[in-house]
Amino acid sequence: MIDSTRHYELKELISGGGFGQVFRAEVVGVEGFRKVVAVKLLRDEAIEAVARLRDEARLLAMIRHPSVVQVEDLVKLGERWGLVMEYIDGPPLSDLSAPMPMGISLAAAARIAHALTAIHGAVDISSGEPLGMIHRDLKPSNVLLSRRGEIKVIDFGVASAHPRFREVETHELRFGSDGFIAPERIRGEPETPGVDIFSLGVILYGLLAGSPLHALPARPEGFRRSVEEALTAIDGVSDGLRELLRSMLAFEAGDRPSAGAVAAALDVAVSQHGGANLRAWAAGAVPETLAGGVSPTLPLSGRSVGTNVWASWVLFPAIPALIFAMWLALSR
Repeated sequence: MIDSTRHYELKELISGGGFGQVFRAEVVGVEGFRKVVAVKLLRDEAIEAVARLRDEARLLAMIRHPSVVQVEDLVKLGERWGLVMEYIDGPPLSDLSAPMPMGISLAAAARIAHALTAIHGAVDISSGEPLGMIHRDLKPSNVLLSRRGEIKVIDFGVASAHPRFREVETHELRFGSDGFIAPERIRGEPETPGVDIFSLGVILYGLLAGSPLHALPARPEGFRRSVEEALTAIDGVSDGLRELLRSMLAFEAGDRPSAGAVAAALDVAVSQHGGANLRAWAAGAVPETLAGGVSPTLPLSGRSVGTNVWASWVLFPAIPALIFAMWLALSR
């Protein structure tokens, strides 16, 4: 049965890039039903772009976790395909105006790790077969913090899964996100869930150190030496937490822990710090960030505008061999 009574009202443009635009919108149904949602509309109606959007919708629909953005529908509005998702009233971690305290940082990272556990363990809802899903683009701008302290992992546009669950192959690397890309991915080697663990390690390091992890050399010896130097420089971190970070940032994917193991270790670390009320902290930090004018939205049909609460996503295809060669040359 097709429900022709439902329609969408686009309220304001939240973000936009070469790949598409994200709007705050309202879905309107019968008997006065209204719900605020986020709608990601494609700019490019090429066959591959539409297939990627269908892949993203299909994969997200198979994940049910409080720290993963939920997909509502796949629609065509006018001539443009769109992905309807839950609306998150908060900024990405990259835009927070206030640094996260130790306990809050650990709690946020723990929720991301739990989300990765669900992502890596997701199965096809029909057959029960493992999807083999990897996010592949985990970074602070792809993790949102709501006013209620919810952590939401977003943007599955370049997520990989077993070919039988996707229409389009996913071989892209992304310019601009290289600081979060695991070394084996830059070398063009087969990907495992360990690529997401490495990215989470970089995120956690930045939260605890208060500054990003500097670029790491390509060669194993220099890579490991740089990681040790970076870990030694973090103040106020326990030996256990330092060891967890060391394992997450291991050069070899096989030496990194699973998402479940990371989540369990971070849960323990949070309890050792007396717990952390992420909701209470977000209640102050999120409005402060939004009031600071994070990337103001653009007017839509003369309506008033608010503040950007969603990072744009623009895909930049790259050739693995070229990226690795550049990285190797700069690391010498």
